[in-house]
Amino acid sequence: MADNGNDLNARLVAAAAGKVDSRALRSRYGIDCFALVDALLRSVRANSAHDYNDEVRVTATADYKWGDGILLDSIRPGDIVQFRKHLVQVWIYEQQADGSWFMTEEKSFTRPHHTGIVMSLLKGGGVEVVEQNVKPSPRKVTRNSILRLAPGEDTRYETKGKKEVKIKIKVTGGASAYRPVAKPKKGASLLRPTDLSSAGQGSLLARASYLPAQGGVKRRQGPVGIG
Repeated sequence: MADNGNDLNARLVAAAAGKVDSRALRSRYGIDCFALVDALLRSVRANSAHDYNDEVRVTATADYKWGDGILLDSIRPGDIVQFRKHLVQVWIYEQQADGSWFMTEEKSFTRPHHTGIVMSLLKGGGVEVVEQNVKPSPRKVTRNSILRLAPGEDTRYETKGKKEVKIKIKVTGGASAYRPVAKPKKGASLLRPTDLSSAGQGSLLARASYLPAQGGVKRRQGPVGIG
């Protein structure tokens, strides 16, 4: 019987938390975001992107599949986010004595082709993720906040000390979310692709692992994100 999803997510969160601030993991392709997520999924006996190679071929630029696809508003800790040209722009304003707003800071965070593991949820559709290969510390595993995942704009207000602060956020690009799926236990029967027509909608379709080290698809090191 497959692992309970909540338990699997919790074990992935724990595994990711244990890697924060440690040296970035390496694969045969060097340091990239893929190496961390792939290793942590395997460590909790969950499917990795190579297990879905028949659906999304693992290449240097693919939008990898990491489990069961879910909506962004269904995300919970332990899920995985795959980013594509994801850009978060932030403008911070302080309110002046006359009531007007003065911009004090402008910054942006980009994840052009990237993967992260969700650790917690933030207000306004944001998440905290564990990831690697992002600036300013691409050679470390880091935990970072992403203020918003879905494309769009919103404005938030905060009080800092005696000042009112306005935060404008704009997101472009895409993000897809996946829930990890446990590997079948040894001895479990596997459904062949030809069995799809007779399988129920909720059936677990286990797929054989496809490892690059065993002659699988070649994949270059991914780009560095800015966080």
